[in-house]
Amino acid sequence: MHLKNILSNLPLEIIHGKAVVEVRISGINKGNIINYFNNKKLHYDFMFFAGDDETDENLFSVLPEDAFSIKIGKGATHAKYRLNTVKELRFLLNKIYENLIND
Repeated sequence: MHLKNILSNLPLEIIHGKAVVEVRISGINKGNIINYFNNKKLHYDFMFFAGDDETDENLFSVLPEDAFSIKIGKGATHAKYRLNTVKELRFLLNKIYENLIND
């Protein structure tokens, strides 16, 4: 609340995330990177995104259909998949890595 009062006259947003308070310029969020990729005509064979915070939802909501997105933990999400813990994400990443090096 104190930050909101101090910054109320500035074009800033205050986002309460998981163990974080994010102060950012209004309209700037993690989802803006997708517009950057599109404007630069950057294309990738595989897009993988994972996050455990409300601040990740802007990104999840604008991802292309073929992107692989994972919400870690509970709560509403725009991600396609969900894992319960960061430990499960680490396990998944290790499996992906093992498959890549064994091919």
